[in-house]
Amino acid sequence: MVPVIRTLEKECFTYRYFFIYLNFNTRELGDNMSKTTFTTREIKLLKNNPNVERVSERSIAYSDSFKDKFMNEYLDEQAELLKKLELTERRLLNASENLKPNKVYQLIYETIEQNQYSRMTKYFCDLLDVSRSEYYSYLKASSSREASESLDVEAKEMILKAFHHRGYKKGSRPIKMILENDYNQMFSRKRCIH
Repeated sequence: MVPVIRTLEKECFTYRYFFIYLNFNTRELGDNMSKTTFTTREIKLLKNNPNVERVSERSIAYSDSFKDKFMNEYLDEQAELLKKLELTERRLLNASENLKPNKVYQLIYETIEQNQYSRMTKYFCDLLDVSRSEYYSYLKASSSREASESLDVEAKEMILKAFHHRGYKKGSRPIKMILENDYNQMFSRKRCIH
């Protein structure tokens, strides 16, 4: 089994938990936290809310049951995110074995796009032991690479058309001549061989 490396998400998990917990319990999530003031109408509405213990013009205090429910939901959500991240790490590590760097960069790009891991590029590059600057260079070159691949596909189609011209197979010289004479396309003999 592939060891799962601790992520920034995992390392910050405990800190975030205590930060939220302290906000709920000591500052009562709203006391002196914002410059928002509640209108008389809003105060009446909030007083009728079963999750609110007390409310004033500048603060709001929630019930302990609401705080507990919020914390449980938050922790469940974080646990799911961490499970998803661990599975992604394992998949990346397994899939990247014996791949050339360009394929690893493509794998990182697809993972970030599919899972919406925006800000995880550095982590994934470190995880797969590839250069982050090379990854960004790969992304910048992708548009020119796609254009080049498109031209290669068109050239292949033209060469195959010339290869099957008049129903029989030909070598590189006749293909080159057919491309020049019949299709007004100039290719080297070397390109006509591939």
